[in-house]
Amino acid sequence: MGKKWRFYVLLCCCLAVLSGLPALAARRPFGDEAAELSACRISAGTAKPGDVLDYSFVITDKDASSYFGEVRGEASISSVCVVWQSEKKQRLYHTYTWDELPVSSQLSDREKEEYHKKTVEVRGKVEVSPGMCPGKWKISMIMLYSVGDEEDAAIVYIGNRSLSHRTVDPDLSCFDFTVSGSKADKKAPEIDPGSLSLTRKSLKYKQKATFRVKVSDQSRIKSVRCVWRCTKKNKGVSNPYRSKEYGAMKYNKKKKRYEYTMAGLKEKGICRRLYQIQVEDIYGNKASYSRNSGKAYKKAFDRMEVYSR
Repeated sequence: MGKKWRFYVLLCCCLAVLSGLPALAARRPFGDEAAELSACRISAGTAKPGDVLDYSFVITDKDASSYFGEVRGEASISSVCVVWQSEKKQRLYHTYTWDELPVSSQLSDREKEEYHKKTVEVRGKVEVSPGMCPGKWKISMIMLYSVGDEEDAAIVYIGNRSLSHRTVDPDLSCFDFTVSGSKADKKAPEIDPGSLSLTRKSLKYKQKATFRVKVSDQSRIKSVRCVWRCTKKNKGVSNPYRSKEYGAMKYNKKKKRYEYTMAGLKEKGICRRLYQIQVEDIYGNKASYSRNSGKAYKKAFDRMEVYSR
């Protein structure tokens, strides 16, 4: 009886703990149920560099659409990501935010909310570039994201049955298209070390300095980021104070450069030294450049210092 008693006590404790957990059932597990897509359309089944393909679809999954009616800021949809994939695994990521989902501009905010309770509609474009991998392209997955912590960010996942081989996933072959006349871009973007420049090297509190660099690539550049290593000196002796500052760089059409603007710090004696430049194109080709990338890079990076005084 003693062993049975302990078993029942343990079972009751487990049930009590589980009953106190938050209701996660509303956040659907990946691939839990079939999602229905309707009004699927793509403007052409073949394409060459320079072409633009229009595509659209409507998700009628009852679970997916119900998220739009939940309390904003908790488990509501924040964006939709459509992932395209070639036969040789080259990928394109198309992300559309809540505000970019198509609705009539004549609708009020409340009417838009009601519209999205019933419909998750996406309209997008595929710009065929010379760097796209030739051959057949498919939608490999569609993901709906919610506002919230990282663990529960992706709340609905829709795969492609022809790739996942899961019966729960829909057949997305209606979106397939074939590219010809292109050559797969496998090279990461490059920076010109001679183009590195700073508008100021000494900053008072709230003064600003702009860092610029020329980046080139065969395909469209997805992101450029600079990393600065911060050190503090006191009477000529380096202190253990060390941190890094990460800056997302934006393209300046007039200057034909990517740039990042930083402000002078309140704390004096901080020196920010350029540590790394990280680049990526739309096909996921990445590279990082630093003073260790070659003689020209060392010389250019060593000149990129900003002091707070």
